[in-house]
Formats: sequence, C-alpha cells, structure tokens
Amino acid sequence: ITDGTTTVGTSYVVNGSAKAWGACNSAGADRDMGKFNVSSVTDAGTNGKEFNLTNAFTSVPIYGIGPDGISNETNVNSFTDDATGCTSSVIKVRFYNASYTDGNGTFIAFGDLA
Repeated sequence: ITDGTTTVGTSYVVNGSAKAWGACNSAGADRDMGKFNVSSVTDAGTNGKEFNLTNAFTSVPIYGIGPDGISNETNVNSFTDDATGCTSSVIKVRFYNASYTDGNGTFIAFGDLA
C-alpha cells in the first residue's frame, strides 16, 4: 500500500490495525467520536457498558480502555475491564469518574476477526 511517497506492507494493515473501537457516555449512549465494528452499546448496570461487535473475533480480543477526555481534576475518568463478561462478540468494560459513578469512556480492540 502506498500514498505515492511511502510504502507500507499489507501485513501491517491486516495484522497490526485495530479491529474495533468505540466510545459511550455515562448512560451507555454512543458518543460522537466515531466507532468501528460496534453495532450497539448496552448499559450493563453499575458502571458497566457492553460494546456489541458487528463482526466477532476468533476469541476474546486484546483490548484497551480509557477516558474519553480529561478537562480538569474533578472529571478524570478511571476505568477497569470486566474480562469475565467479555466474549468474542462483546467487549464489557466499566468506566468510573472521580466520584466513582458512571463515567464516559472509550475502548480499542486488536485481534483476529472470525
């Protein structure tokens, strides 16, 4: 693959690219940050959010989660995964804000698609 000046092997694109990402607010609604390979977001109760994938992975993917932005000390989001709730087609995460209530958050996943 080339842009006319730089060439990148297709294996980097196929093997090294994120296969899913998304973001949601504290109520579990999609955020206006774009998403990829996410069909919907479900509010799974106490700080839990489930990102339902459009195309499943071959197994539970490697993923990272984080805050959707930090504007000041009181809005710092912390986060944790909930690996027991994850499957090849659902990424379950928990987002907390500084008050330990539902917060906004993002995730990105890597792995092999089924």
